Amino acid sequence: MQIGIIGSGAIGLLFAHYLGKHFEIKVYTRRESGAQLLNERGVELIFNTESLTTSLKATAKPTYEEEILFIAVKQYQLKSIVQKLKEMPKKTIIFLQNGIGHLEFFPELSKHELFVGVVEHGALKIDERTVCHTGVGVTKLAAVHGESYVHKVFENEDEYFLFKIENDFQELLMEKLIVNAAINPLTALLRCKNGELFKNKDYQLLMEQIFKEVYCLFPFKKEETSLWNHVNSICKKTAENESSMLKDIKEGRPTEIDAIIGSLLEKAEKMKISVPYLTFVYYAVKGLGQGN
Repeated sequence: MQIGIIGSGAIGLLFAHYLGKHFEIKVYTRRESGAQLLNERGVELIFNTESLTTSLKATAKPTYEEEILFIAVKQYQLKSIVQKLKEMPKKTIIFLQNGIGHLEFFPELSKHELFVGVVEHGALKIDERTVCHTGVGVTKLAAVHGESYVHKVFENEDEYFLFKIENDFQELLMEKLIVNAAINPLTALLRCKNGELFKNKDYQLLMEQIFKEVYCLFPFKKEETSLWNHVNSICKKTAENESSMLKDIKEGRPTEIDAIIGSLLEKAEKMKISVPYLTFVYYAVKGLGQGN
Protein backbone atom coordinates (compact mmCIF):
# COMPACT_ATOMS: atom_id res chain seq x y z
CA MET A 1 0.00 0.00 0.00
CA GLN A 2 1.29 3.44 -0.95
CA ILE A 3 0.66 6.38 1.38
CA GLY A 4 1.23 10.04 0.61
CA ILE A 5 1.81 12.62 3.31
CA ILE A 6 1.22 16.19 2.18
CA GLY A 7 3.28 18.46 4.39
CA SER A 8 6.67 18.03 6.03
CA GLY A 9 6.08 19.85 9.30
CA ALA A 10 6.30 18.16 12.69
CA ILE A 11 3.13 16.09 12.21
CA GLY A 12 3.96 15.17 8.63
CA LEU A 13 7.42 13.91 9.60
CA LEU A 14 6.04 12.09 12.66
CA PHE A 15 3.54 10.21 10.49
CA ALA A 16 6.20 9.55 7.85
CA HIS A 17 8.44 7.82 10.40
CA TYR A 18 5.85 5.60 12.05
CA LEU A 19 3.88 4.70 8.92
CA GLY A 20 7.12 4.28 7.01
CA LYS A 21 7.94 1.25 9.12
CA HIS A 22 5.21 -0.72 7.33
CA PHE A 23 4.27 1.12 4.12
CA GLU A 24 5.80 2.83 1.12
CA ILE A 25 5.70 6.52 1.98
CA LYS A 26 6.04 9.62 -0.12
CA VAL A 27 6.25 13.02 1.57
CA TYR A 28 5.17 16.09 -0.39
CA THR A 29 7.24 19.13 0.61
CA ARG A 30 7.06 22.81 -0.28
CA ARG A 31 10.72 23.07 -1.22
CA GLU A 32 12.80 20.86 -3.48
CA SER A 33 15.75 21.17 -1.08
CA GLY A 34 13.70 19.56 1.68
CA ALA A 35 12.59 16.75 -0.61
CA GLN A 36 16.17 16.10 -1.70
CA LEU A 37 17.36 15.89 1.91
CA LEU A 38 14.60 13.41 2.82
CA ASN A 39 15.35 11.30 -0.24
CA GLU A 40 19.06 11.17 0.57
CA ARG A 41 18.95 10.71 4.35
CA GLY A 42 15.41 9.69 5.28
CA VAL A 43 13.37 11.06 8.17
CA GLU A 44 15.01 11.01 11.60
CA LEU A 45 12.89 10.60 14.73
CA ILE A 46 14.25 11.46 18.16
CA PHE A 47 12.36 9.73 20.97
CA ASN A 48 13.65 9.70 24.55
CA THR A 49 17.35 8.85 24.11
CA GLU A 50 16.95 7.09 20.76
CA SER A 51 17.49 8.39 17.24
CA LEU A 52 15.81 6.35 14.51
CA THR A 53 15.95 6.83 10.73
CA THR A 54 13.31 5.69 8.23
CA SER A 55 13.86 5.71 4.47
CA LEU A 56 11.18 7.17 2.21
CA LYS A 57 10.53 9.07 -0.98
CA ALA A 58 9.90 12.80 -1.12
CA THR A 59 9.04 15.35 -3.78
CA ALA A 60 8.05 18.98 -4.15
CA LYS A 61 5.86 18.15 -7.15
CA PRO A 62 2.15 17.87 -6.16
CA THR A 63 1.32 14.66 -8.01
CA TYR A 64 -0.65 13.16 -5.10
CA GLU A 65 -0.75 9.76 -6.81
CA GLU A 66 -1.06 7.52 -3.74
CA GLU A 67 -4.30 5.75 -2.83
CA ILE A 68 -4.25 7.11 0.72
CA LEU A 69 -3.29 10.72 1.47
CA PHE A 70 -2.73 12.32 4.86
CA ILE A 71 -2.93 16.13 4.61
CA ALA A 72 -0.75 17.70 7.30
CA VAL A 73 -0.52 21.36 6.23
CA LYS A 74 -2.01 24.54 7.72
CA GLN A 75 -5.56 25.64 6.95
CA TYR A 76 -4.43 28.52 4.75
CA GLN A 77 -2.38 26.13 2.59
CA LEU A 78 -5.30 23.87 1.70
CA LYS A 79 -6.91 25.68 -1.23
CA SER A 80 -4.38 24.77 -3.94
CA ILE A 81 -4.19 21.19 -2.65
CA VAL A 82 -7.98 20.79 -2.80
CA GLN A 83 -8.07 22.22 -6.33
CA LYS A 84 -5.62 19.52 -7.41
CA LEU A 85 -7.44 16.71 -5.60
CA LYS A 86 -10.77 17.67 -7.23
CA GLU A 87 -9.35 16.58 -10.58
CA MET A 88 -8.03 13.23 -9.39
CA PRO A 89 -9.59 9.73 -9.28
CA LYS A 90 -11.20 8.52 -6.08
CA LYS A 91 -8.85 8.41 -3.09
CA THR A 92 -8.95 8.14 0.68
CA ILE A 93 -8.05 11.52 2.15
CA ILE A 94 -7.40 12.20 5.84
CA PHE A 95 -7.37 15.82 7.00
CA LEU A 96 -5.23 16.58 10.09
CA GLN A 97 -5.83 20.35 10.40
CA ASN A 98 -6.53 22.52 13.42
CA GLY A 99 -9.82 24.38 13.58
CA ILE A 100 -12.83 23.70 11.35
CA GLY A 101 -12.00 25.77 8.27
CA HIS A 102 -11.37 22.70 6.13
CA LEU A 103 -15.05 21.70 6.39
CA GLU A 104 -15.86 24.18 3.62
CA PHE A 105 -13.81 22.11 1.15
CA PHE A 106 -15.60 18.81 1.75
CA PRO A 107 -18.45 19.34 -0.78
CA GLU A 108 -15.82 19.85 -3.51
CA LEU A 109 -14.27 16.47 -2.69
CA SER A 110 -17.47 14.42 -2.53
CA LYS A 111 -16.17 11.71 -4.89
CA HIS A 112 -13.37 10.90 -2.45
CA GLU A 113 -13.56 9.05 0.86
CA LEU A 114 -12.92 11.67 3.51
CA PHE A 115 -11.73 11.33 7.08
CA VAL A 116 -10.76 13.87 9.71
CA GLY A 117 -8.04 13.21 12.25
CA VAL A 118 -7.05 14.68 15.59
CA VAL A 119 -3.41 14.17 16.56
CA GLU A 120 -2.79 14.20 20.31
CA HIS A 121 0.96 13.59 20.15
CA GLY A 122 3.63 16.10 21.03
CA ALA A 123 5.98 16.67 18.09
CA LEU A 124 8.71 19.22 17.50
CA LYS A 125 10.38 19.72 14.13
CA ILE A 126 14.13 20.16 14.52
CA ASP A 127 15.12 20.63 10.88
CA GLU A 128 13.99 19.63 7.37
CA ARG A 129 14.29 15.89 8.10
CA THR A 130 14.25 15.59 11.90
CA VAL A 131 11.34 15.48 14.32
CA CYS A 132 11.34 14.97 18.08
CA HIS A 133 8.45 12.90 19.49
CA THR A 134 7.98 14.87 22.70
CA GLY A 135 4.73 13.35 23.96
CA VAL A 136 2.96 10.07 23.24
CA GLY A 137 -0.76 10.36 22.61
CA VAL A 138 -3.25 8.92 20.14
CA THR A 139 -4.57 9.85 16.69
CA LYS A 140 -8.38 9.86 16.57
CA LEU A 141 -10.06 9.40 13.20
CA ALA A 142 -13.66 9.72 12.07
CA ALA A 143 -15.24 9.21 8.63
CA VAL A 144 -16.93 12.17 6.96
CA HIS A 145 -18.38 10.03 4.18
CA GLY A 146 -17.57 6.81 2.38
CA GLU A 147 -16.33 3.44 3.53
CA SER A 148 -12.67 2.74 3.18
CA TYR A 149 -9.93 0.21 3.72
CA VAL A 150 -8.12 2.93 5.70
CA HIS A 151 -8.32 0.60 8.71
CA LYS A 152 -5.53 -1.42 7.07
CA VAL A 153 -3.18 1.42 7.94
CA PHE A 154 -3.60 0.51 11.59
CA GLU A 155 -3.09 -3.25 11.38
CA ASN A 156 0.59 -2.88 12.29
CA GLU A 157 -0.04 -0.38 15.08
CA ASP A 158 2.97 0.84 17.03
CA GLU A 159 2.64 1.08 20.83
CA TYR A 160 3.85 4.69 20.64
CA PHE A 161 1.65 5.63 17.69
CA LEU A 162 -1.86 4.40 18.36
CA PHE A 163 -5.04 5.11 16.39
CA LYS A 164 -8.65 5.23 17.54
CA ILE A 165 -11.75 5.31 15.33
CA GLU A 166 -14.55 7.66 16.45
CA ASN A 167 -18.13 7.66 15.17
CA ASP A 168 -18.97 11.38 15.03
CA PHE A 169 -16.57 13.50 12.98
CA GLN A 170 -18.25 16.77 13.95
CA GLU A 171 -17.94 16.06 17.66
CA LEU A 172 -14.32 15.05 17.12
CA LEU A 173 -13.56 18.33 15.36
CA MET A 174 -15.35 20.36 18.04
CA GLU A 175 -13.22 18.73 20.73
CA LYS A 176 -10.08 19.51 18.72
CA LEU A 177 -11.26 23.07 18.20
CA ILE A 178 -11.76 23.71 21.91
CA VAL A 179 -8.26 22.38 22.63
CA ASN A 180 -6.70 24.54 19.90
CA ALA A 181 -8.64 27.62 21.03
CA ALA A 182 -7.66 27.21 24.68
CA ILE A 183 -3.96 26.53 24.08
CA ASN A 184 -2.60 27.96 20.82
CA PRO A 185 -3.45 31.70 21.00
CA LEU A 186 -2.33 32.01 24.63
CA THR A 187 1.02 30.35 23.99
CA ALA A 188 1.52 32.68 21.03
CA LEU A 189 0.76 35.77 23.13
CA LEU A 190 2.64 34.65 26.24
CA ARG A 191 5.57 33.23 24.22
CA CYS A 192 5.56 30.03 26.25
CA LYS A 193 5.53 26.28 25.72
CA ASN A 194 2.22 24.45 26.13
CA GLY A 195 3.18 23.13 29.56
CA GLU A 196 3.43 26.61 31.06
CA LEU A 197 -0.35 26.98 30.74
CA PHE A 198 -1.00 24.40 33.44
CA LYS A 199 2.14 25.07 35.52
CA ASN A 200 1.38 28.76 35.92
CA LYS A 201 -1.89 29.24 37.84
CA ASP A 202 -2.60 32.65 36.31
CA TYR A 203 -2.08 31.32 32.80
CA GLN A 204 -4.36 28.39 33.60
CA LEU A 205 -7.11 30.79 34.70
CA LEU A 206 -6.87 32.56 31.35
CA MET A 207 -7.01 29.21 29.54
CA GLU A 208 -10.08 28.22 31.54
CA GLN A 209 -11.93 31.44 30.68
CA ILE A 210 -11.31 30.86 26.97
CA PHE A 211 -12.41 27.24 27.37
CA LYS A 212 -15.68 28.31 29.04
CA GLU A 213 -16.51 30.74 26.25
CA VAL A 214 -15.98 28.07 23.57
CA TYR A 215 -17.96 25.52 25.56
CA CYS A 216 -20.98 27.84 25.56
CA LEU A 217 -20.99 28.00 21.76
CA PHE A 218 -21.51 24.31 21.01
CA PRO A 219 -23.76 21.47 22.22
CA PHE A 220 -20.85 19.26 23.29
CA LYS A 221 -21.74 15.70 24.18
CA LYS A 222 -19.13 15.59 26.92
CA GLU A 223 -19.95 17.46 30.09
CA GLU A 224 -17.87 20.51 30.93
CA THR A 225 -15.58 19.03 33.61
CA SER A 226 -14.70 16.03 31.46
CA LEU A 227 -13.84 18.24 28.50
CA TRP A 228 -11.80 20.64 30.64
CA ASN A 229 -9.82 17.67 31.96
CA HIS A 230 -9.25 16.60 28.35
CA VAL A 231 -7.84 20.04 27.47
CA ASN A 232 -5.45 19.88 30.42
CA SER A 233 -4.45 16.33 29.49
CA ILE A 234 -3.46 17.45 25.98
CA CYS A 235 -1.62 20.41 27.44
CA LYS A 236 0.42 18.06 29.65
CA LYS A 237 1.09 15.52 26.87
CA THR A 238 2.47 18.31 24.70
CA ALA A 239 4.12 20.21 27.56
CA GLU A 240 7.48 20.59 25.79
CA ASN A 241 5.90 21.73 22.54
CA GLU A 242 5.74 25.21 21.17
CA SER A 243 2.33 25.50 19.54
CA SER A 244 2.20 25.93 15.77
CA MET A 245 0.76 29.41 16.32
CA LEU A 246 3.71 30.48 18.46
CA LYS A 247 6.14 29.12 15.86
CA ASP A 248 4.30 30.98 13.11
CA ILE A 249 4.53 34.25 15.04
CA LYS A 250 8.23 33.76 15.76
CA GLU A 251 9.02 32.96 12.13
CA GLY A 252 6.85 35.67 10.62
CA ARG A 253 4.40 33.30 8.92
CA PRO A 254 0.59 33.62 8.72
CA THR A 255 -1.18 32.02 11.69
CA GLU A 256 -4.33 29.93 11.83
CA ILE A 257 -6.05 32.45 14.10
CA ASP A 258 -8.89 32.98 11.61
CA ALA A 259 -9.51 29.24 11.20
CA ILE A 260 -9.48 28.64 14.96
CA ILE A 261 -10.76 31.77 16.71
CA GLY A 262 -12.27 33.68 13.79
CA SER A 263 -14.80 30.92 13.19
CA LEU A 264 -15.77 31.03 16.87
CA LEU A 265 -16.33 34.78 16.81
CA GLU A 266 -18.63 34.39 13.81
CA LYS A 267 -20.66 31.77 15.67
CA ALA A 268 -20.81 33.91 18.82
CA GLU A 269 -22.08 36.87 16.80
CA LYS A 270 -24.85 34.76 15.25
CA MET A 271 -25.82 33.47 18.69
CA LYS A 272 -25.53 36.97 20.23
CA ILE A 273 -23.18 35.65 22.93
CA SER A 274 -20.47 37.86 24.43
CA VAL A 275 -16.99 36.29 24.24
CA PRO A 276 -14.53 38.93 25.52
CA TYR A 277 -11.57 36.58 26.02
CA LEU A 278 -11.88 35.08 22.54
CA THR A 279 -12.22 38.57 21.06
CA PHE A 280 -9.10 39.74 22.87
CA VAL A 281 -6.86 36.84 21.83
CA TYR A 282 -8.11 37.07 18.25
CA TYR A 283 -7.14 40.69 17.76
CA ALA A 284 -3.99 40.39 19.89
CA VAL A 285 -2.64 37.54 17.76
CA LYS A 286 -3.71 39.32 14.56
CA GLY A 287 -1.77 42.36 15.78
CA LEU A 288 1.35 40.30 16.48
CA GLY A 289 1.16 38.88 12.97
CA GLN A 290 1.08 42.37 11.46
CA GLY A 291 4.11 43.34 13.51
CA ASN A 292 6.34 40.70 11.91
